[in-house]
Amino acid sequence: MTSVAQVVRQVIDDLSDGVSELVLLVVVLAEQNQAVPAKLPTRATEVNKIALNLANIARRLTETEYVDFPEITSEILEASGAVDAATSTLGNAITILESGGGDRKHGWNSLVDACRIMAGKTIRLLQIVYGADLRRLQLSADRLLDDIDKFDLNRNFRNKGDLNKFAGDMTDLTQKALKLGKHLEARANDPDISPFTRDMLRKAAQNLKDKAAQVAEAGNRAMRDPTQADKIPAALDDLRRAIGEAKALATDSAPEAPRMDNLKKLGGLIENAEKKAAALPAATKGPNYERAEKELKDVAQDIARVIKPNPKMKRDGDKVEEALAKQIANARAPLETLITPSKTKN
Repeated sequence: MTSVAQVVRQVIDDLSDGVSELVLLVVVLAEQNQAVPAKLPTRATEVNKIALNLANIARRLTETEYVDFPEITSEILEASGAVDAATSTLGNAITILESGGGDRKHGWNSLVDACRIMAGKTIRLLQIVYGADLRRLQLSADRLLDDIDKFDLNRNFRNKGDLNKFAGDMTDLTQKALKLGKHLEARANDPDISPFTRDMLRKAAQNLKDKAAQVAEAGNRAMRDPTQADKIPAALDDLRRAIGEAKALATDSAPEAPRMDNLKKLGGLIENAEKKAAALPAATKGPNYERAEKELKDVAQDIARVIKPNPKMKRDGDKVEEALAKQIANARAPLETLITPSKTKN
């Protein structure tokens, strides 16, 4: 696995859990219009730190791994800037709400919106960064194919200046092919692909190196003996085919991007939870309170499953880990004031 993929997978885990737990806490407290609990700013700060770390890592990649690929760096920088803005929005929403000034309900709603924005912007950046390695390989292959198509074979091999230019162009072409082979070898180290596919990638990388060596050898023969120049096109054709095969194999064998369902599903779940929570106060005045209470608990469990599913259970998340269960219980604490009246009423 490449270092970029490792970083992205870890950040996805950390950020997904952090945003999910924060959102669950915010949604319940927002509907009850509670004062800001002491732990909420801490949770928000933790999420912001992870998101800012992701944006900074991504920016460093534009200065190192992808510095020669503006098609990639422009997307990363744009998405990183959006994450920065989302962290600022989230931080401001917490500050305003914590200050106690203005409409508290509006402050809570702003915080829920800020959490949604944070999830959306980080998903976008994670997708770009995770796919950047493959895209770099694809762009490198396309550029190399274009270089081969434009390679000038109309050279006067008896002219020293033309000969030197040919030697430089040939060296540049073969070096790019060898670098592409190294990118392919790096993908062959990804443990998320099958051993058979890894072996195919290694063979494709070696084939690239072999074809590049053949092009170099054909060029050297032509420089020694200009009558051998007619052998260069065939060698270039072989290299062209090897590049196309390598690009296709890398694309087809690319592992699926890390699951970001935890973040993607939150939007709909949050909206559903908000509706159920909004209906709960009115339900205390009628006979349908127990059903409304159960529906709210059910949607809370849906969010819990997204945060931390338990694969050992037949249904993921039927049993939430003890530490997370405590967090959810704390988030639900404000509902107790509503639950008690319903029981005394009935």
